[in-house]
Amino acid sequence: MSNLLRVSIILFISSMVCVDVCFSKQNIIDINRMGVFNVAVLRNQKPVVVFFTKGTTCSICKTILSDLENLARANDEDMYLARIDVEEYPELRDEFKITNIPTTRTYYKGNLVSQVKGPNWVGIEAVSNHVLKKGQQ
Repeated sequence: MSNLLRVSIILFISSMVCVDVCFSKQNIIDINRMGVFNVAVLRNQKPVVVFFTKGTTCSICKTILSDLENLARANDEDMYLARIDVEEYPELRDEFKITNIPTTRTYYKGNLVSQVKGPNWVGIEAVSNHVLKKGQQ
């Protein structure tokens, strides 16, 4: 494969990822493949709360997600929220070895800072507020 073709393919894939992330009107992002995760979470310089959920079958997940969305909207300049529906994208569940639903992970500058497994709102709120303080520094 020629170098020009390789560069063209890389630019095309990068532009596809950018469509998912760059044109988001909010700081709330739906992750549907690893390329989006890499750009939106691992390359992000702001804190990112990643919420793994079962969108249609987990009622407590919907409640927690609503609270996280409110937190993200209230702090739109300081953090991002990334949502991953493991029912819709089981390959992401497998990639991240998610065994408990919901699972909440916080990342800062590409590094995993903390994780809460299960519907523990007190723990989720604590780690979210902790990583949010990092983003406000």
